[in-house]
Amino acid sequence: MKHKTLAAVLALACILAFCARVKAEDSKNDKGVVVYFKRDLKANVEIGAGDVEEKFIPIDKISADAITSASLAVGRCTAADMKAGQMVFTEDLKAQKSLALILKLSREEIAELRRLAESKELTLSELIDETLRAKINRSKKSHK
Repeated sequence: MKHKTLAAVLALACILAFCARVKAEDSKNDKGVVVYFKRDLKANVEIGAGDVEEKFIPIDKISADAITSASLAVGRCTAADMKAGQMVFTEDLKAQKSLALILKLSREEIAELRRLAESKELTLSELIDETLRAKINRSKKSHK
């Protein structure tokens, strides 16, 4: 009986030691998500969903200014030429400006833009194109 108890205690000690080692290794291998460019892009190009990918890397390798979600990069424009395999950093993306500021839209135009976006699935470029066309058409009608 003593041998069985001793064997059980030793087995339990081995299991606990193994679990502690696995836990220690896991904490060293904690990974986080960062975004990489999948292909080369020129400066001032809008980033599409197919242009970037998320990868897991060790947390200690992630810079504070790294982009950690593809959704934060998609739709933004590149600030410079980018290479495939390059990690995406905040400085790689042009600063976002409000679409209303860019196009100098009135409140009515902003409301129209929202309705348009809800009724169609549009990219940022398509949305800007539609808005500019509508604005130009209104301007032409008012000058007639």
